[in-house]
Amino acid sequence: MAKDGKYIKFSIADAKKSNAGGYVLTVENLKKEIGRYNDVIYLKTDSKLRPAIQIYVIGNIFSIPANREK
Repeated sequence: MAKDGKYIKFSIADAKKSNAGGYVLTVENLKKEIGRYNDVIYLKTDSKLRPAIQIYVIGNIFSIPANREK
């Protein structure tokens, strides 16, 4: 689950290419307007040592000036 979830969308899937197991977390930006945002994704695990993992997400949306040289 995400703390806010307003500006991000995420999914988690099995990492099928790895014999060791694991997962792939994909995070997508949803913010359209210029500005910064942050959020936290909380993942539950089956580990007794670390039952939850926090992943911090930071985004910065900005515009590129029209007169910028390529």
